[in-house]
Amino acid sequence: VAVFGDWTDAVYLSADDGWDINDVLLTTVPHTGGLTQSESYSQSATVPVPGTLPGNYYIIVRADLQNQEKEGAGEGAEP
Repeated sequence: VAVFGDWTDAVYLSADDGWDINDVLLTTVPHTGGLTQSESYSQSATVPVPGTLPGNYYIIVRADLQNQEKEGAGEGAEP
């Protein structure tokens, strides 16, 4: 299914492999122009990583943070 609108992805720093409200938002990355079926895209961003306690951390990307794109019946932007 093609998507035709714009959306914003978000990049977080997390102490575990699942997103939750305690994760630190590093940046948001806007995407403009939609995608055709089976098309992919890549973006890059340079962000400062805040100081943390020793340990392992994860970078989590949440696509379409603001639910701007329709993902199924009744979700996302109105047609």
